[in-house]
Amino acid sequence: MAERKKKIAGEARPYHKGNVAEDLKKVALRLLQTERFEDISARRLCREVGVTYANFYNHFPSFDYLMLDIAADAFEARAESNRRLLERAGSQAQAMLDIAAATVEFAVTNPQLFRIMFGQIEPKNAPARFEIHASASLRVLAQAVGAKAVSPRAYTFFAFTQGLARIVSQNLVEGNTSTPAARRRFVREVMAQFSAGFSGPPAPKKTPAAR
Repeated sequence: MAERKKKIAGEARPYHKGNVAEDLKKVALRLLQTERFEDISARRLCREVGVTYANFYNHFPSFDYLMLDIAADAFEARAESNRRLLERAGSQAQAMLDIAAATVEFAVTNPQLFRIMFGQIEPKNAPARFEIHASASLRVLAQAVGAKAVSPRAYTFFAFTQGLARIVSQNLVEGNTSTPAARRRFVREVMAQFSAGFSGPPAPKKTPAAR
């Protein structure tokens, strides 16, 4: 028994000031990949990391605050990714397609994080950086549609990309959207109809060239 206790003590992870918060975020992100947001708690994160439950509140004022801090990281990463897509695109239409398709892929591969970023948690007590990075992400969408500032035009594209991401990630689409290529085709077809408007006949389907 004494030898077992010694072994466990030797395996205990040594924590140093400043890395507990980061470890809590990493574990939360890992769990969000396979579990619903509602099934995760601060107490469970502390067990996974190996710290006391009381230690959690030395780093975050609440569980929701931690989740929104993670969402702020995601907004920052999404904004940077979309900026790169804008720089590489040869046209505004290409940039809009690339960003819409990337948003769909993000929602499909990170459905719980997507929920947290866009309304699952009331952001009234969010970290200041949550609003900063969410707003920066929206400004990139404004650039994608040729607007100098956030405007109805930018919000229209935002609503369009969010709607696509939600229906695909929640499997509300008839037909095959099981692969990235199939999802991109779907986004391309919907964008063609969106651009054409609804006053005329459906936009003709085109077979996109492989990219």
